[in-house]
Amino acid sequence: TKKLFLFDCQNAIDLLLNLPQNHFKSPYIYSLLGRCYFECGEYKKCEKYDNLSISTDPSYLTGLEYFSSCLWHLKDQIQCCNLANNCIS
Repeated sequence: TKKLFLFDCQNAIDLLLNLPQNHFKSPYIYSLLGRCYFECGEYKKCEKYDNLSISTDPSYLTGLEYFSSCLWHLKDQIQCCNLANNCIS
């Protein structure tokens, strides 16, 4: 996560994508990838990994502020509303 916080997002993405599968397939890693792609302006990839994070563990809420901003940039009002409703319930 140090690379991410130094805004060396591409290196952070490379490191995260090369993690062993038992570590990679977690909502934490998916959320970090979503944030990295968000910071790079790659909103479709951000959406992909944030959706994976939510589908892996719907109660994992870390990083949803980036996901909602990503959906705003993509002008996806329906998914943004669904995300808000899921957070409330």
